[in-house]
Amino acid sequence: RDITKRKQLLEDITKAKKEWEMTFDSASELIILIDKAHRILRCNKSFADFFGMPITEPMGKYCLDFLPYNPKQIESCKGSVQKGDTIPKLEVKTETGHWFYLNFCPIMDERGNFLTSIVTATDITALKNTEEKLTISEKDLKKRVKDLEKFYDMAVGRELKMKEMKKEMKRLSEELERYRKGQ
Repeated sequence: RDITKRKQLLEDITKAKKEWEMTFDSASELIILIDKAHRILRCNKSFADFFGMPITEPMGKYCLDFLPYNPKQIESCKGSVQKGDTIPKLEVKTETGHWFYLNFCPIMDERGNFLTSIVTATDITALKNTEEKLTISEKDLKKRVKDLEKFYDMAVGRELKMKEMKKEMKRLSEELERYRKGQ
């Protein structure tokens, strides 16, 4: 009877493990578990696929080899983070030109000592490219507005000069007419 309970417990644990792995590997975000030295302990399928390698290859390598960030920023936040908190997101650009939001979620033991971190990387490349295009469009729009303002100032200035010239021509015509009448 004890063996039957153990077998059932082992089956339940195996089933839960498989469900968790399927969930972990189904996430579109790149997810890794890193140790205190920022070495990768585990990664999900999205991470391995993104970097074009088998899921076991990143194990033991440094997270920084894949996702550039300043470890000092992370280390300085660890002391102020409470259990369940996350370290503020970082925006990083990889060597391949991809942009990511990195989210670090420290895992603490029951005494509050740091054990590992879950790192979630969300691809924001499309967002950054759109942002760049908007910035370029905004600069172009500002230049066009400035050009239109110059043209407007020039056109208004020309119109004012034309009015002044018409007044002066009218005045000269009137003076010429008086001069003719006076002769």
